[in-house]
Amino acid sequence: MHWLAAPLVLYLFPSWFRNGFVLGTVLVLVQYLSLLAAVLAQFQSRLLEAESKALDLAFLDPLTGLNNKRHVHTLFDQALVLATRPHQVVAVFYIDLDNFKPINDTAGHAAGDEVLKTVAARLKGSTRSTDICARVGGDEFVVIGTQLDSEEQAEGIARKLLAQLTMPVLVNGRSHALGASIGIGLHPRHGSTLPELMQCADQAMYYVKRNGKSGCGVFQGAPAARTA
Repeated sequence: MHWLAAPLVLYLFPSWFRNGFVLGTVLVLVQYLSLLAAVLAQFQSRLLEAESKALDLAFLDPLTGLNNKRHVHTLFDQALVLATRPHQVVAVFYIDLDNFKPINDTAGHAAGDEVLKTVAARLKGSTRSTDICARVGGDEFVVIGTQLDSEEQAEGIARKLLAQLTMPVLVNGRSHALGASIGIGLHPRHGSTLPELMQCADQAMYYVKRNGKSGCGVFQGAPAARTA
């Protein structure tokens, strides 16, 4: 509009030529810088979005949205920092689903994926915001209970998880029976690192699985003590 109006302005005010040229140049420069700023802002937004997606792929299980095995180690270290009181307990629950393979074999992998998503939702719904839920294998999950007041509280959480995981799962109008074997490793009694606690919880889980499945047990060396 400035340049289109320039001939009329110069006709009426001949002395305005220099000022009008300077004003037009400033307006063009402002427009160019505004356009450049908009392009850079859009580029930054896309870069941040791509970075966020990359972090999700690095730290989250793509199917269930839970933390993956790689990220759970970092979260465990953070949980230990939060367990500041001397009597606090951190519990690692190693969960292996029972009767999951027949669902994949009879209903297909798509139905199996929906079952895993339901399991993940039930785990999240049965734990606190400070607890950690992760998928560490095909049908294997880990829950880390943080800032627990006693080992008995850990066993109560395991029974709560078991009650949720033994409920039938409805997929496409079809009900699927499911179960879970849960082993429990306790910090500091069984170890101070996540690999140590996961190994203890894994052994306790296998003891439960060998003795009837669909139960939970605390690691006691050999054998573990079945609590449900």
